[in-house]
Amino acid sequence: MRNLKKQHNLSTFFVQSIDIGPEDESGTWDIPISFAALIKNDDGTIKNSLAGKTIVVYEYVYIEKELNGTNRWVLIADHEDFEDENQRAFLPYIDTFALDEKTRNHISNAGVDMKIHDTVNYRKLNPKYKYKLVSELRDKSTGEVVVDDTNTKQVIETPVTIDTVDGTIKPEENGVIFGLSAKSFAGRTLVVFERLYVLDGDQEFLVADHEILLDKEQTIHVPKAWTKAMVKDIFGNEEPDRARVIDTFSYENLIPGLTYRLKGKIIDKNLTIQAGTDILADGASRNELAFVPESSSGSVRLSFDIPKWNSGVFVVYEELYVIASYDGTDHEILVAKHTDINDLNQTIYPNPVITTSLSDAGTKGKVLDAKEDTALTDTITYKNFDPRLSYTIRGQLINMETGHVLTDSKDARVEAEKDVIPDSTGAGQWEMEYRFDASKLAGTVIVAFEEVYECRMAN
Repeated sequence: MRNLKKQHNLSTFFVQSIDIGPEDESGTWDIPISFAALIKNDDGTIKNSLAGKTIVVYEYVYIEKELNGTNRWVLIADHEDFEDENQRAFLPYIDTFALDEKTRNHISNAGVDMKIHDTVNYRKLNPKYKYKLVSELRDKSTGEVVVDDTNTKQVIETPVTIDTVDGTIKPEENGVIFGLSAKSFAGRTLVVFERLYVLDGDQEFLVADHEILLDKEQTIHVPKAWTKAMVKDIFGNEEPDRARVIDTFSYENLIPGLTYRLKGKIIDKNLTIQAGTDILADGASRNELAFVPESSSGSVRLSFDIPKWNSGVFVVYEELYVIASYDGTDHEILVAKHTDINDLNQTIYPNPVITTSLSDAGTKGKVLDAKEDTALTDTITYKNFDPRLSYTIRGQLINMETGHVLTDSKDARVEAEKDVIPDSTGAGQWEMEYRFDASKLAGTVIVAFEEVYECRMAN
């Protein structure tokens, strides 16, 4: 037997023998050949060490003869044609490369028109056969096949006809493109699985697959984002008509190392609802920030200036873009946004407004009896208050003649204090009650002064 491994530069060499006996001078033998091809990787996964290779079978027939008193095996026939296609067995291999259609990277936006392109590279397929490629989009956290927002299971079957032993099945050439409605997919990670079958009449046989949940090249990340906006009165007396809005933009499931640009704007909530389209807050600034995250989760901040004279209710909108470089230029592709007009965490109230109406607690009128047990109610109508915060109302009754705090018939200052929380709409009414001895206050004209304080923690 020649040194076949050396002659043909073979990477793998198997030898197997079997005892057979012919029944006639001519006929056919079916020789089963088995070998171990699976090996374990360092990460514990299993792979086929022969995938992507072509096997050529050589056969040798020996007969047992007695030579010099010893039984020996003597070669009487062989078939060792390295170029004989009938002696070849193909062991196919496939790998895949999944990318979002818009970003051309492993990151997608959670939208109604998500498209994922999967490029399948193959080796050692026999062009004389027809094949079928079964593609599945799976959720990395569960391993289950993805079902999109329209309840469509993300499985694609693609007929494959090839011209070469090694090649590529491209998405744009009748290949694999997942199109799904994925508005609810923010925060999920998707992985493409591929299985390749050879077709034989009405039967099909699995010949290669690539189903690895941890394969980064098969993975698509869908970022999730949320924000929290607060008004910071940092200008004080220097610019009393201007307030600063600090918006904290939190994210998860980004791809670290890529460049992103965050863009923010402030819209007028009520005008936007009325118009049915985004109406920017009058006098408010826009802002944007480019950053490169070191981890998949984190947060960044954007600041905006807004005039206090604008007494509306405002919502901060944020959009995150990845910078994708292709066709010789940079492109900004949307990958996440938080533009929920009803989200209280995005809502700001730079100019809270109150009006008050003082009346007798019993009669609801403006004239009251000078009696020992007097009760007044000051109805405070408010709007543009932040429902996330708590407030303290501090009130005083003022003697209109003196301009000082009213002292009752017992020389006690008439003051009151109350902790309140706004309605979820930021508008409504509070009531402040004053009880005092008015038995010696006949002829006095009284007015109520009210101040509302935002309750803040120290530091």
